This record gives sequence, C-alpha cells and structure tokens, in this order.
Amino acid sequence: MTKEELLHEVGRQLQEGTLTKADLDAVRSSVSSAPSSAVPAGRGSAMGKVFAYLGGGIVVIGIGILVAQQWHLLNTFLKVFITFGSGIAAYIVGVLLLRGVAWRGVGNAFHLIAAILLPLGLHVWFLTAGVEVYHSSFQSIVSGMLLVAYGVSWFVFREALFAFFSLVFGTWFFFSITNGLFIPGTSQNYFSTIRFYEYRTLFVGLAYLFLGYYSAKRRMGFTWYLYAMGTFLMLAAAFVLMGFSFFGGGAGGGKSWSICES
Repeated sequence: MTKEELLHEVGRQLQEGTLTKADLDAVRSSVSSAPSSAVPAGRGSAMGKVFAYLGGGIVVIGIGILVAQQWHLLNTFLKVFITFGSGIAAYIVGVLLLRGVAWRGVGNAFHLIAAILLPLGLHVWFLTAGVEVYHSSFQSIVSGMLLVAYGVSWFVFREALFAFFSLVFGTWFFFSITNGLFIPGTSQNYFSTIRFYEYRTLFVGLAYLFLGYYSAKRRMGFTWYLYAMGTFLMLAAAFVLMGFSFFGGGAGGGKSWSICES
C-alpha cells in the first residue's frame, strides 16, 4: 500500500466513524515514545577515551623518537621550545577542549602529553643553562611547581586526571624534599639511604590509603587506584623492611629470605 492509498483509507475510515481523532493521537504518542535504536552514548564515549589516550601516547612516542634522532642538531631555543613549549601548548589545548563534553576525552589526552612534556622541558631548560638538575633542591622546586599547577587545575576544573597528576607530582615532591633535608650529599648521612626509602615508601602507601578513603567519601572516581597503589606500596615496603628479597641478599643487613632461594 502506497502513502496516498494509506491516507485515503484513513480518511475514509474517519468519515465512516471507524477511526477517531483519539485513535490517531494514540498512534502518534506510541511512535514518539518508542526507544531509539542508536548505540548507547556511554559505550561510544568510553571507546572515544580509549582511542584518545592511545593517540596521545602514540604522538608522544613519535615526537620523542623524532627529537631524539635530531637532538644534537638543535640549538638551545629549539630544545626548550619543543619540550617545554609543546607542554604549555598541550595544556592550553587540553583546557580548551574540556569546555566541550564531546571533546573531553581528547582534552584529557592532551593533558597526558602536557604532564609528560612539562617536567621534561623544565629539566632541558635548566640543564642547558648549566643548573645541576639532579640535585634534590632542583627536583623539589620542579615537582613543587608542577604540584601547585595541577593542584590548582584540579580545584578549578574538578577533573580526575588533574587529581591523579597532583598525586604523582606530590609524591615526587615528598621524596625530593626529604632527600634534601635528611640525606645531604656533602655532610654525614643521618639515615641509611635504602632504609629511609623503605620507610618513606611505607608512609606514602599509608597516605594513599587515607586519600582513597577520602576519594570514596567524595566520589572522585579514582578510588580504586589509590587503594591498589596504597596497598601495594605498604605491603612491598613492609616485606622489604622484614628482610624479604626477591633475589636474595636482604637490604637490612640481617637475615633475609627470598622467593628465589632453592
């Protein structure tokens, strides 16, 4: 039956009283309320995020390989521009993309690139200026700057990725500043360096667990990571402090036990 024949038949039945206007309204309502057959938005957005992160990782690897091959041919300005300048540009683009819901996954990928390039760029910048970049004081300054930057970013945008990188740079800052305070390179060490790292790792794991509890209360979205990392760090540090060693020869100087012993 063609469209014209269908309309003619409906008109005839309306004239005869077989169909009423209420019947047509009921058909129209049932059609408009029918569920759509489109793909659920959650699945599409999740796949978009996966491809966005993969794309961001591929871009970073490709740029890194290209720059590494030509690094000795670049002058100081280009070295700083490619690393630190690209990190600033990636951060700005990521912030702009976060304004649109459809581009949030791509924006997070740019922030992943920025979080890798910014500390690398700062190291390149100061290294070319003759600064001792491996000293704990410099490491504390760089990690502190990045911690403040990403902490403020999380406070403004409330994105879980900013909280994650704030945690990463905060951990870096904690180890750097405690290295500078308690393990000076030019005077007598007050602690066994390896043992001190073990105790600090235990403390960081405990801090991650407390942050995981806080994250669960606030529903921040990455509680599982905090609990997993906190549990792993605490157990690993505790086992090492008790003399456990994967390859034998415990770090504490006492009796050790190993999973590799026959």
